[in-house]
Amino acid sequence: MNIKNETIELKVYLFSFFIIMISMLVIDGIWLAVMFKRFYAHQIGSLLKESVSLLPALLFYVLYGVALSALVVAPALKHNTGYLEVLMLGALFGMVTYGTYDLSNLATLKNWPWIVTVVDIAWGSVLAGLLSVIATFTTRIFW
Repeated sequence: MNIKNETIELKVYLFSFFIIMISMLVIDGIWLAVMFKRFYAHQIGSLLKESVSLLPALLFYVLYGVALSALVVAPALKHNTGYLEVLMLGALFGMVTYGTYDLSNLATLKNWPWIVTVVDIAWGSVLAGLLSVIATFTTRIFW
C-alpha cells in the first residue's frame, strides 16, 4: 500500500492506531488476567499497589499505541513491507520498550527479579510483534 494523499495517510494511521489499541487491550488483558496471580504477584507482589491507577495505565497504552503505529506500522504500510519484517520490527520495538522499563528496574530497585525482566522483555517482543502484524494486515484490508 503506497498512499500519496496526506489526508488519506492520516486516516490510515489513525485506523492502524485504533486497531493497535483494541488488539492491545484484548491481548495484553488476557496476558495480565492469566499471568498476574500466577507470576507477577509471586515475583513482585510486595511492590504492587492494591489497585491499578487507571490514568497512568491509559497513558501508557495510548503512548505505546501511537509510537508503535508511527514507528512500525505506518512505515510498513507506506513501503509495503512484508509481514515477517513487520513482525520482526514490532518485536524489536517491544524488546526495546519493555527492556527499557525492566532493565531500569533491575538497575535501580532492590530485589527486582531477573526472571521478571526476562519474561517481560519476551512478552513485550511477542505483543508488539503481534500488534504490528494485526494492525498492518487489518489496515491493508480496509485501505
